[in-house]
Amino acid sequence: MYLELKDKSGKVYRSFINDRQKSVIVINNTEYEVFKLIQSQDNSDALSTAQIAELDADPEISEMIQQSKRDIVQGKL
Repeated sequence: MYLELKDKSGKVYRSFINDRQKSVIVINNTEYEVFKLIQSQDNSDALSTAQIAELDADPEISEMIQQSKRDIVQGKL
């Protein structure tokens, strides 16, 4: 199974099979394993505090968030 993630700028990140035969996505030189896909049920699609903290710690994701905030303030959205 493969995934594609698209950021605000339109850059697409595609998963691939690494040398350990795991499906992964590389963002900002960090390899993320595609752990599992789940069906959304009730609040199961909500991120946990730990997951949010992990995403916030990623410099590239943090920059995307900051850029979105700047765009909102500047009325670009």
